[in-house]
Amino acid sequence: MRHLFYIVAFIFIIGWLVGVLGFHTGGAFHLLLVVAIVAALLGLMQEKTVH
Repeated sequence: MRHLFYIVAFIFIIGWLVGVLGFHTGGAFHLLLVVAIVAALLGLMQEKTVH
């Protein structure tokens, strides 16, 4: 389950990069980056509580 957060974060970061660099979208698209960071942090927090 904890690896799922990293996979989701990676997909959101790639989507954010494609959106920003490829399509020059507006500021609302940066929400993907925020969600990716939150997903990565949740994965880190769950990893520390498991051990």
